[in-house]
Amino acid sequence: MRQNALPLGGRSAQIQRNKGEARLVWSLQGFGSEVRAMERIDVFREALRTRVCGICFDRNDDGTCGLAEGRVCALEGHLPEIVKAVESVHSFDLTPYVEGIRAQVCPSCNQDESGRCAFRENFDCSVDNFLLLVVDTIEEVKRKESLGSLG
Repeated sequence: MRQNALPLGGRSAQIQRNKGEARLVWSLQGFGSEVRAMERIDVFREALRTRVCGICFDRNDDGTCGLAEGRVCALEGHLPEIVKAVESVHSFDLTPYVEGIRAQVCPSCNQDESGRCAFRENFDCSVDNFLLLVVDTIEEVKRKESLGSLG
């Protein structure tokens, strides 16, 4: 397993690669609620990995992530912000979710000052490509949380 450190806006993270699969691991500054928040993010991560990664265009035949070395999937790299953006919207229409992601996630990713993103424009952004499935998966996890049916 290989690790690369990344500074991300006051947070630190490491890319861990194991057998071609990349995973972003966030460092924790303390314990308690921060640890529970990270455990909660892991629940979202696993649900998204099952539903989105399984049909992703960048998936290798063996199911591992096929993104180029050094590139981290936007779902993995910005998952806490994605969850926060989705949780801030309550709509049956996808448009407010698109607006929330573009306002809360894209500026800290690869979007330029004018709001353009080369990945998004080239259909190379997993969040944008699979946003309906991402929203549905996060909402499903939240429903299970509210029912107390998560591990």
